Amino acid sequence: MSAAHWLAFDTSTDVLSLGLSARGQTTLRALAGGAQASAQLIPQVLDLLVQASLGLADLQAIVFGRGPGSFTGLRTACAVAQGLAFGANVPVLPIDTLLAVAEDARLRSAEPASPMTVLAVLDARMDEVYSAGYQWDGQVWHTAQALEVGPPQALSAGAPFDLLAGNAFDAYGERLAPSLARARLPAMPTASALLNLAPALWAQGAAVPAEQAMPLYIRDKVAQTTAEREAANTPETEVDIPEELGEEEVDPAAHRPTAKKPLQIAVIGRPNAGKSTLINKIIGEDRLLTGPEAGITRDAISVRADWMGTPIRIFDTAGMRKKARVVEKLEKLSVADGLRAVRFAEVVVVLLDVEIPFETQDLRIADYAETEGRAVVVAVNKWDLEDEKQEKLAELKEMFERLLPQLRGAPLVTVSARTGRGLDRLHDAIRRAHDIWNKRITTARLNSWLGAMTEAHPPPAPGGHRIKLRYMTQVKARPPGFVVMCSRPDEMPDSYKRYLVNGLRDHFDMPGTPIRIMFRSQGDKNPFKERKFNTPSRLRKHIEGRKD
Repeated sequence: MSAAHWLAFDTSTDVLSLGLSARGQTTLRALAGGAQASAQLIPQVLDLLVQASLGLADLQAIVFGRGPGSFTGLRTACAVAQGLAFGANVPVLPIDTLLAVAEDARLRSAEPASPMTVLAVLDARMDEVYSAGYQWDGQVWHTAQALEVGPPQALSAGAPFDLLAGNAFDAYGERLAPSLARARLPAMPTASALLNLAPALWAQGAAVPAEQAMPLYIRDKVAQTTAEREAANTPETEVDIPEELGEEEVDPAAHRPTAKKPLQIAVIGRPNAGKSTLINKIIGEDRLLTGPEAGITRDAISVRADWMGTPIRIFDTAGMRKKARVVEKLEKLSVADGLRAVRFAEVVVVLLDVEIPFETQDLRIADYAETEGRAVVVAVNKWDLEDEKQEKLAELKEMFERLLPQLRGAPLVTVSARTGRGLDRLHDAIRRAHDIWNKRITTARLNSWLGAMTEAHPPPAPGGHRIKLRYMTQVKARPPGFVVMCSRPDEMPDSYKRYLVNGLRDHFDMPGTPIRIMFRSQGDKNPFKERKFNTPSRLRKHIEGRKD
């Protein structure tokens, strides 16, 4: 059997390290990491394979440093590893970066084959270090101290380790206690170390399918798992309103964005609509990669900023193409990430290209945001290129009302991401959409309105028996949700539901926001509904006589 071929890379630090082990030879490269890693990694990988006359499908596995480390770096490495593995149908081998540090230190030591203990430390920024202890028995590594993060002076160990290894020495110096280890050795999670570790970990069954590969985060409040990260990012939606609060007026400022709870915005749309350019203009700096080619943005990226006095967290997403055109495996992951970003948002900005607005995919994107119950603002980009502005604006409004009736009244704003024109109107539209999304209406006002609506247009009478609407109350916010108690709710036609929803929008000034309205039988709240009674016969009193 021929020797296995391994591709390995790590982007967890400020160094991009990658290597290829093939036909008994190892080729290594070290480049600038950080923000540049995402742009350089794939071209460098492909170049390595070309030089070795190999394809991705020839690899035993794709090996990457899964963390801990730079959040963006870990996302980059994991996404690239997944995308390449999907395309080649090969497994992925995630390896802890601190174990790679220990292996790099062992290879650099004077006696790499001898048993040793290593305390691996990496600079975690924020005045903290990542640490883990390992024991080398001459054949394989064993965990001696669990992964943790904390201040460097808080590190402790029982018996001193043989080596204290990592990149934290320059940053923290003597705050790393001399008693931790007998010697110190600079080390990094290099591709060389990953390649050395790969065969043994492969034999132990550490490889996984591409879809199961995940970054490893151990810092509190960043996330230890994907589920925890998503829970932290997901805004509170479908908020229940207790019945006893139905008559209370709510302070309009209660939901206003703060630095602790910024307004979360997702910008979605088709490729090359100008999403990243728009966000760069909003935050006032070039934080996101842009260019004339479609598909530069590959995953959902969030940026915090203060926009015209409003604390925001804004998500840029990969452009969403028609399903039939999403042919690249990496792009499939990107689109999924973009759709997931909608669930992180309170307000979704659907960005259109003025030259090709309201294509089928635009409609699907907007409908998806509405289905998820998010406030929606439609922004038409590249308005500076439009010559016949008045005619075009009238055409856009007509198309919007006709093609997206479920978002009736939602704001439509024209902008130029390149020049910044219209961003003040976009800001105001987003704030207003957020206010409406949080709106609460008292039960008294709702029932006064309901009486007027039923008087103007009575409910239908299926089978000759008119449906009676008893009362109405708001039961949810974010988005607004209402319950109408009535007779025979199952027979209520959709046309009358739309009549009530449109009436709510017009009367209570709630244009555009998703509105949920539910019809329930008043018997659902009847405490005697399920109780059985034995009704006496009408003749019993004559047969048995009257009881005194």
